[in-house]
Amino acid sequence: MAVNEVGEVAGIYSDGRFGRFNGEYRQVPWEGRFRDYQVQDGMRVPRCGEVGYHRDGVLQLVWKGKIINVQYEFEP
Repeated sequence: MAVNEVGEVAGIYSDGRFGRFNGEYRQVPWEGRFRDYQVQDGMRVPRCGEVGYHRDGVLQLVWKGKIINVQYEFEP
């Protein structure tokens, strides 16, 4: 896990996350990157993120997004 200078999670990494490639499941390196943290309902959350698999030495994104609305429901 990578943390930035103010303690926010900037990235996560796994060297063996399962993914489906060419019809079969294999473990390959996987990474997520997060940024633009803002306070939403009293919690700091990343507004932008992207995740993907490392294939042939290159991060190939499978999801990239920007959060536009956040709602929380806490367990009592």
